[in-house]
Amino acid sequence: MRKNENQNKEFKQAWNENCLKTICAFANTAGGKLYIGIDDAGKPVDVKDAARYLNDIPNKTKDILGITPEVTVKKVAGKEIIEVSVAPSTAPISYHGRFYTRSGSSSVEIKGH
Repeated sequence: MRKNENQNKEFKQAWNENCLKTICAFANTAGGKLYIGIDDAGKPVDVKDAARYLNDIPNKTKDILGITPEVTVKKVAGKEIIEVSVAPSTAPISYHGRFYTRSGSSSVEIKGH
């Protein structure tokens, strides 16, 4: 796995609510891939019960963001990780009433009009 986060790639060791902000930012920019089970150095750390996320993540993103990303479980160096592929959206996507975009390897809130 390439070890650098960038405009279209983000690593998270575990699923948490902050992942939804990243997915929102990808949808509002050019799309991207969120890898869960990868540390900041790009090394796989394994995801326990990864298969349950195949339903949980699409359902949560649909309910909260109104979009459904593609979610797959992959093996990297013998460890299971989750790849969330987010397509760019044609309409603005908000996360709890706030809009985010990607700038380099960061998700930033869009302020103003």
